[in-house]
Amino acid sequence: MTGLDARPRDAPARRPATLLCAGAAIVVGALLVLYGAMLVHWTNEDPSGDPLVGIGYLLAGVAGIPGAVGLLLAAGGAALSRRTAGLVLAVLALATVLVPILLVAWLLIINV
Repeated sequence: MTGLDARPRDAPARRPATLLCAGAAIVVGALLVLYGAMLVHWTNEDPSGDPLVGIGYLLAGVAGIPGAVGLLLAAGGAALSRRTAGLVLAVLALATVLVPILLVAWLLIINV
């Protein structure tokens, strides 16, 4: 059906897929943000004068920034779950929060 009064064609699997991707991205993103906050705390509490302690802030950014961006994208995807844009945002959110995890896994596999 076409026209101005036509309802948009809604794929039946779009909303559950969007909510599943957004939910997974929210969980993983929240864990990454929490891990980044813990790294900042541990770096602040380190009493040693080692110059390599500052790497903790870098690792916190590597974990926390993609987690926060993924949380924002997932929230937008969940809010727009009935539209195609919501699915796109949810998939982008899931990809964003998986980047640090895949990076760490890749580095561990190479160094083994």
